[in-house]
Amino acid sequence: MAGIGGIKKEISPVLLFAMALALGLGRWQTVTAYIISVSLHELTHFFTAEKLGYRCTELKIGLTGAVLYGDFEALPPKDEVAIALSAPLMNIGAGLVFTALWWMIPESYIYTDILTNVNYAFGLINLLPFYPLDGGRAAVALLSERLGHKKSLKVTAAAGGIVGAAGGVAFFIGALTGKLNITLGIFSLYASVSAVGIKKESVYTRLMFSDVAGWRLNRGTSVYFVAMNGKKSIFDAHKKCRSNKLCIIKVYSDRFPYEPLGEVSVMQLEEALISLPSDTQLKDLLKEKSKFTGKI
Repeated sequence: MAGIGGIKKEISPVLLFAMALALGLGRWQTVTAYIISVSLHELTHFFTAEKLGYRCTELKIGLTGAVLYGDFEALPPKDEVAIALSAPLMNIGAGLVFTALWWMIPESYIYTDILTNVNYAFGLINLLPFYPLDGGRAAVALLSERLGHKKSLKVTAAAGGIVGAAGGVAFFIGALTGKLNITLGIFSLYASVSAVGIKKESVYTRLMFSDVAGWRLNRGTSVYFVAMNGKKSIFDAHKKCRSNKLCIIKVYSDRFPYEPLGEVSVMQLEEALISLPSDTQLKDLLKEKSKFTGKI
């Protein structure tokens, strides 16, 4: 499996500016707490994605954590929601652990109060339902089934723009009245810029089961079956499979009484996708099944 050290990393200029400003104001404790929190956040995203069978090829570290972009139309909504929400929920969980620690060891408060607050803030902000925050990614995944991916993306991006504009107005009003809130200003800038600067390239690359079959089978892996109409394409069938489990497609006729036509393993599917058109129907693949051994 890919390690986190082998992926491309990029740090947002907004984050660098915010950290430099905090250091300039003598807030080194906040910067340290942020680095710890964002690291936990990134790792949670990364390992959740790998657990579900996706390879992360790029991490963009932004003001609100690891901003990961992907071909979300190719991700099942439940996978996208799991990847998106795992990290902010982990931050909130970490905050709860530190809070519990205060009750057991009161002396720990002076060492963990900033780290606790940063984790809470980090988690709660990332749950806001606008793109590209994690809450926005989950919202896009859930709305895509009803509105389509592009429209859902526009809706959540527009929400971010509105939040950014409102925050910007509040920031300037505060500045004029002597209540300058730098954090609010930076966050408003981030929300506004993100709303108009959405990237479209894929960061998550779907792993083929064949890529990790030996490793999975040596450890022991789950097997699950998917029943599909014989007129479905091999591409559609492969989308139902995950790289972290051995998938068997059971093919049935398209008319009552829906008789079973045969079975195709995910490895045979992947082998067929290399040499056959992606719109080849499953019932046609069964006729040529002997050509595809699915050997590792």
